[in-house]
Amino acid sequence: MNTFIMALKHEAYHVIKRYRLVLTVHQPFKVYQTQNMRVILSGVGKSSSYAATKFALKDRSTHHGLWVNFGVAGDRALPIGSLVSVSKVTEDTSARSWYPSIKQNPHCYVKELLTCNTPISQYPLNSACDMEAAGFMDAVSDAISSEHIHVLKLVSDNPSSGVGNLTKILMKQLVAENIDLVDAYIKLAEQNLSIEPKNLPSNVGKIFQGQHFTVTQTRQLLELYRSFSALCPEETWPNIELNSRDTASHIIAKLKLQITQLSPKL
Repeated sequence: MNTFIMALKHEAYHVIKRYRLVLTVHQPFKVYQTQNMRVILSGVGKSSSYAATKFALKDRSTHHGLWVNFGVAGDRALPIGSLVSVSKVTEDTSARSWYPSIKQNPHCYVKELLTCNTPISQYPLNSACDMEAAGFMDAVSDAISSEHIHVLKLVSDNPSSGVGNLTKILMKQLVAENIDLVDAYIKLAEQNLSIEPKNLPSNVGKIFQGQHFTVTQTRQLLELYRSFSALCPEETWPNIELNSRDTASHIIAKLKLQITQLSPKL
């Protein structure tokens, strides 16, 4: 499962709509999700982003998906609506820095990002600026491998149109105009995740034989295995009865059912 940490509903509106996410959790943070993706609304500010990310990390079964902080940011040079893959996040008050993964393509800029406590009108010279990414990076970096972590920003304000002109309608519009680029970015990032069925026990690896598993389905299977191993270290990995009509989706569903029966924790 991919996890998006986003500050505001207005930023998340078209992400939720595009992926047909459903509100499943109301407190302490609103969570919109399907089987393969969730958006968690943190609220504004790095402390809120930190808390929402820590909340999301409690679900260990999601640790092998993508973790993305997505939202709007200001920039001194880039035009409004530019998509930025962030190469370095720095917290303004402490000068601590983190390095998320980046994906370069012709439609996405690569820049550093400065996370500030309050909205600013004097934009940094060589970096974009936001109010959440440092909190996200602080929380996620110790728990998730770096290749899974991304900070993706849409430029919403610049010296020609300051943060005072940023409205709910504009936030929605910017995401709507770039949702295809965001989707393409996520698909590319998914392809580069570490998926190593060769490292699975032989009775688990056999599940891959003779079946076509997509990148997402392969990751789901690995997440099931890793979660099961962590939560049920004394249990034997369950064998499942398959027939010629079983698809990859059927296999995952059968396996999830058996693991749930073995361990109520799952």
